[in-house]
Amino acid sequence: LAAGQDLMSRAAGRIDAAAEAFKREQQHLAGVIGTVRDQRTQRQHLAWMCAGTFVMSLLILPFLARALPFGWNENLAAFLLHADRWNAGQALMKSTNPGGWSVLSAEMNLVEPNHAALTACREAAEKTKKEQHCRIVVPAPRS
Repeated sequence: LAAGQDLMSRAAGRIDAAAEAFKREQQHLAGVIGTVRDQRTQRQHLAWMCAGTFVMSLLILPFLARALPFGWNENLAAFLLHADRWNAGQALMKSTNPGGWSVLSAEMNLVEPNHAALTACREAAEKTKKEQHCRIVVPAPRS
């Protein structure tokens, strides 16, 4: 009888130890699952924050670019248009005021071939301090 009781006592102890080990592993596994859930939630929050920051930066960028010193805003415009500053400026003028751009373009086509005559006339006006009449060549319109 004593041997049977001892055997039962040891078996009950082993079952209790196994049950305790099972509870520890269950708690550990629950902690791991909770950590994985927390990481997924953190990734979702991070993705939303990145998207929000991106949208906000797009909204704020024009105001920041306008405030940039030393002509950096012109450089930024050229960079965004994939052009040098001269061509970027032309593209901006053309898109902002197409009619004005057409007039300016036509006037440049008149000034460029007459550059020497206009320079001489300007110098004469500066020298004499009087209005000068200049002779220029007006090219025929292109068809």
